[in-house]
Amino acid sequence: MKVVKNKKLVIAITGPIGSGKTIVLDYLSQQGYPTISADKINQQLLTKKSHIKKINKLLFQTKSNTLNKTAIRELIFKDKTKKKLLESYLHPLIIKEITKKLAKSTKTTFIEVALLYESDFNLKVDLVMAVIASEALIIERIEKRDAISRTLIKEILANQKSISFLKKEADVIINNEKTRRETFQQLDQFLKQLRGDNNGDL
Repeated sequence: MKVVKNKKLVIAITGPIGSGKTIVLDYLSQQGYPTISADKINQQLLTKKSHIKKINKLLFQTKSNTLNKTAIRELIFKDKTKKKLLESYLHPLIIKEITKKLAKSTKTTFIEVALLYESDFNLKVDLVMAVIASEALIIERIEKRDAISRTLIKEILANQKSISFLKKEADVIINNEKTRRETFQQLDQFLKQLRGDNNGDL
């Protein structure tokens, strides 16, 4: 891991759907670190009528005040043009909210951003942590968690950065294939090294 000496680091957490980013983010929050979830910000944006209407117009050319999230998910992973339209609208809004929250933080902050590299937000952070697991395990997890088909899961994974890409580009790799205890041990080791690099002051 590269050494970054700074009392106020910004560390991004990324990884494929179902890899365990939320588990990692929650654990870091329990350790007393400020955390930000791009997914939660996205969910909040999608409760506002102005954004709902804009998205429906972009994707379906309708004026509806309600979102069919299942239809959207299926559409954007089959139609890359629609996917880019949605991302070009939502990404700047999400990044704006993240930036606001970061401005209020006085210590090292962890941000969960699934589409980190796609939005170029990796250029705005000090370190990137990638949470990984095997594709077979990811598919199994998502099938249990979400009511979507294995085919759609594979389409979603195909549109995200691969494990090989993350292993090459990320500064820290957290393998979340086994028990949560083992995942947390990896995080503890990372935090220990981070504190050591910064004389215990984070």
